[in-house]
Amino acid sequence: MAYTPGKMILRKEFVWNDSFWTPDGLGADLALWLDAADASTVTLNGSNVSQWNDKSGNGINLSQATAAFQPTYVTDLLNGKSGVRSDGSDDKLIAATGFAAESVMVFMVERWLEWITNTSKASNLWHTDLPVFGTTNFGMRKEIYNDEMDTRISDSGNAGTTFLTGQNSANTLNIANICASQFNRATSIGNGFFNGNVIAGETITNIPPSFGGRFSLFVGFGEFANPPRHANAEIFETVVVSAVLSTADRQKVEGYLAWKWGLVANLPVSHPYKIKPPVK
Repeated sequence: MAYTPGKMILRKEFVWNDSFWTPDGLGADLALWLDAADASTVTLNGSNVSQWNDKSGNGINLSQATAAFQPTYVTDLLNGKSGVRSDGSDDKLIAATGFAAESVMVFMVERWLEWITNTSKASNLWHTDLPVFGTTNFGMRKEIYNDEMDTRISDSGNAGTTFLTGQNSANTLNIANICASQFNRATSIGNGFFNGNVIAGETITNIPPSFGGRFSLFVGFGEFANPPRHANAEIFETVVVSAVLSTADRQKVEGYLAWKWGLVANLPVSHPYKIKPPVK
């Protein structure tokens, strides 16, 4: 409490400590965890990121040997914590290994700096692919067309496949958000989540009876496409889960990210971690 003559100011302070819940509480379901606030996980080439190590214990490290394609590591970027910035041109980080999963959920604290206005392509902030049979590939990706956030699930080897999922036109440039996407293989339903709010799911059609369940590629910025698509954006933390999470566990991840990155105001009033963070 600070005092000035004629005025009383009450200030609520929050200090992160080891008693709070973290993604390693997800156990074996945690497939990938990238945390830009943990400088020990980031290998730098000057101010560029040549490698971003996975904290999940699964060794799905993202790397980029070509200096021109390396994103930038920026300190004190979001509420006193560091982040990784892509230039929107050719930056990309690639994982050489993948993980096994029939269902998957991706959380990301992100901030877009520029929209793509060319409707023939989109900016991709993350992209996963897994080989199926023949030339068929089933993938999830996060795209932006103008200010419309679109998480898509598609089967690139099947022209009849519909796309998923939630779109949220409230996304705003230069504002950090907590975004998540989920694909449930058992129900063929895809859902999006935006700052703890559920975006209506859609049924994905034309999915092969089994697509092998091997996510073989994670691209942190951009996508291998023709032409390539790259995001002008910043990533602060990414949590990938190789399972369908319960609502309670999903909200734990959202609460953890919100309190850690100073984004509690983004959560809806009804969120269980609006007032206090999840604890162990």
